[in-house]
Amino acid sequence: MGAMLLQEYEVYKDASGQWQLDIDSMYGEQEHPHKKVAFPIAYASRKCLPSESRYSAHLGELAAAKFTLDKFASFTFSQLIILITDCTALRDILRSKKMPAAHAQWREQLLAHNVIEVCHCAGHRHLLAHGLSHRKSALVDKSQEPLEDAGYAFVGAISANDLASESQALAQ
Repeated sequence: MGAMLLQEYEVYKDASGQWQLDIDSMYGEQEHPHKKVAFPIAYASRKCLPSESRYSAHLGELAAAKFTLDKFASFTFSQLIILITDCTALRDILRSKKMPAAHAQWREQLLAHNVIEVCHCAGHRHLLAHGLSHRKSALVDKSQEPLEDAGYAFVGAISANDLASESQALAQ
């Protein structure tokens, strides 16, 4: 059996009061041999549960990090992980040995995913994750009827009428 090469993954995560967004990406060299270029390999997002929306900021970020690493465990199993967050409190908690007992289990579950480093990236520089996690909900066509368009079937797609009515609602 050959040697297994460890791939370094960076996990970008952000949480707002309504959304948790997670992006799993790996670094490689392509077209830029002297510069690291990120290649996103997976995206995940979910609406916060009512109880999660009442969490303080750093606990919401901790819940988002746990969701992220659990969601992408199939990609990152036994790989090195750098967790990138816009929450300095979360970074400091995960780097510290002291943590409230109620959240120590979450910390241990996060670090069990082979997290080797926790980095801070300011929200205004954390554009992709920050922008997507703070987005407004899109109006979605609720019908389950497939839409035929050039031979493709789309279920629950956003229609032009929904976009027009959403634009009018925002203008008022």
